[in-house]
Amino acid sequence: MSDRNEESMAPAWFAALQGRWCLRRCVIARAAAQTSHVEARLTGEVRLVPAERGIALQYEETGVLRLRHGAALQSKRRYLYRCEVSETQQQLAIDFADGPSAGLPFVQLPWPALRERDAAEGEDLHLCGADRYQVRYRFETSRGATAFSDTAVDVNDGMHSRPGTEAIAWRLIKQRGDETESREGDSALPRWQRIVQRTRVRGPKKDYAIVSILDRIEV
Repeated sequence: MSDRNEESMAPAWFAALQGRWCLRRCVIARAAAQTSHVEARLTGEVRLVPAERGIALQYEETGVLRLRHGAALQSKRRYLYRCEVSETQQQLAIDFADGPSAGLPFVQLPWPALRERDAAEGEDLHLCGADRYQVRYRFETSRGATAFSDTAVDVNDGMHSRPGTEAIAWRLIKQRGDETESREGDSALPRWQRIVQRTRVRGPKKDYAIVSILDRIEV
């Protein structure tokens, strides 16, 4: 998206992801007897900046991961957010951008026409060998009440395990409160203020959930 022509082609909902974000993450492990506990917490910052090529944004994450027993580790992570546009569909594709999986797809999320709403969310299933990663993204135009305490009660967090890898259609969330605006098309969409990502991981040796909350840093 560094090229001006490509940047002008980016839909407003995608361009609105750019910026700096304050990151909080919680890893919730499933233990015996159907109980769960917080295994680790991460605090840091995310930058979503135009990529060198295509309608894309580089996701650059840095932070400190604090483990349950007190150890603190420096953490870095990178993804590539790509906007795929066709005559019939717009799609948010998120690819790995570091480590041995760099360049491989993580999730693909179809995006609907944008109308009156304060949020959008969708799920996809990522398979890695015998491990299943059920991933849900939620984008909000205001900062809701999402908190780690709200999600730690049920490690499943209301997520479904569906067969196959077909992305699940984004659900339109009705505007709450009394500030409903009438918008024509997505050009008037305000910037996203919060991104919530929930991942439920199941496998032969894995049983945990990850909750990440990104709040926009105003500059």
